[in-house]
Amino acid sequence: MGWNTYHQIVTELSPDRWVYEGMTTYVVTHRKLASSREIIFTAKDPCELVRELKQKPGKNIWICGGAAVVQPLAAADLIDRYTISIIPTLLGSGLRLFGRTERELPLRLVSTLQHNGITDLVYERRARKQGEKNEEEMEIWKIREHPELAEQAAAWFHTKWGVPQEAYRASMQECLQGSGGVPQWYAAVKHGKIAAGIGVIENDFHNRKDLTPNVCALYVENEYRGKGLAGRLLQAVCQDMADFGIDTLYLLTDHTSFYERYGWDFLCMVQGDGEAAPSRMYLHKNKGL
Repeated sequence: MGWNTYHQIVTELSPDRWVYEGMTTYVVTHRKLASSREIIFTAKDPCELVRELKQKPGKNIWICGGAAVVQPLAAADLIDRYTISIIPTLLGSGLRLFGRTERELPLRLVSTLQHNGITDLVYERRARKQGEKNEEEMEIWKIREHPELAEQAAAWFHTKWGVPQEAYRASMQECLQGSGGVPQWYAAVKHGKIAAGIGVIENDFHNRKDLTPNVCALYVENEYRGKGLAGRLLQAVCQDMADFGIDTLYLLTDHTSFYERYGWDFLCMVQGDGEAAPSRMYLHKNKGL
């Protein structure tokens, strides 16, 4: 579960007794809290954590949480069964449970249950079509957790954006040595090779120093485009920054009608360093775990 779910349980829903006694609970958060035998606080990516747990003995893994936890797991096709509870209240606004994706997730209804005015719909993942690629082979790595990838990543980003490799190397070293949220670097890795990457830095070479931090250097190799990988990276970054307590992100780009798919809003035009024409600045508001 995410931090918000855990905090609501222990402060509002059941402050006197832990409701999941007898089960090991993992709470995904960057908050430095002491773990117990049954409650383990971890800063790992939810997808990475689930893959690790699947390799260990035990029963089913139950994901209890909101959009920040569910979305990356759904995008990585790591959820086998969905239980969606419909509560008869019209909220009017709020977070989407499932973010925008570039491919369908086929499900089949297996059961329904009604209790106290609530309807539970239980769905299972349908089998993949023959010949469909398994996207689980693609993992999103945080460079701070994989220092062995730093040099390869610095060289890779250099070839894509032309910024000196030493600049990427220095930023990644700061990421490895620091304890704060910025800078951070991420890579989508398949069979040991980088397929896509993205970073977060203080300023992406523009004149609005007040608009910080900046998501930067998003790039997807041609063969992996159109498969939702850019969206997965953006979701991973937004979730990671929310865990660090950073609720507002900015992004400089010349693209139009792309980042809007993933919850980014156009903010204003800004002047890039050494650029003749201004570029578009986007804003994203995070809901932390």
